[in-house]
Amino acid sequence: MRRLKRAIIWLKRIGHNRGFGVQSPNDYRFLRNVINQNYPYYKYDDLKMSVKCQGIPPRKICQLYFRLANYVQAEYFLEINTQEDGVREYVEAACQKTKSMRLCLPDDKMPEESKAKTLLVRCSYGPGMEGLLQQVVDGCDERSVIVVDDIYADNEARRLWETLSDDSRVTISYDLYHCGILLKESRHYKKKYYVNF
Repeated sequence: MRRLKRAIIWLKRIGHNRGFGVQSPNDYRFLRNVINQNYPYYKYDDLKMSVKCQGIPPRKICQLYFRLANYVQAEYFLEINTQEDGVREYVEAACQKTKSMRLCLPDDKMPEESKAKTLLVRCSYGPGMEGLLQQVVDGCDERSVIVVDDIYADNEARRLWETLSDDSRVTISYDLYHCGILLKESRHYKKKYYVNF
């Protein structure tokens, strides 16, 4: 059943394959060289043996985080309301200077030491998430990347994704169906991309 659902999603998004329709050279480069890069990276085989990202979709997501961490070279990796699933190991393998922090809802706030820094943020929907994510969007610098997992899991998750991608501080959003990527680069006009990931 999962394979059938994946095939249907892929077919619905076939017109958004490999950067078709993306006019900006920077956005196209990010889409082709980071999001949809198919070449094996230097640590994929080692990580596949040692880390618990099992199955094709989870491993594909873990490898996406590896490429994002390699691209961003973030000072902090913030995990908000996520499960232990091997993504942290992929991020730390891609950028060894990155410090990892896990935040739990609803009590945590954005740590002071991570404000105005380059962040790679991973979050999943939960009650009280929107306020904390607004702090993160406000507090991170322009090179930061925010990833929202399972943006089509339910109506609340979809609503959170739409709110964040419509935020005036977010200039570029990539809808990958399994997750969404937000960028704050001020030199860009506001743009939303649907990607066949």
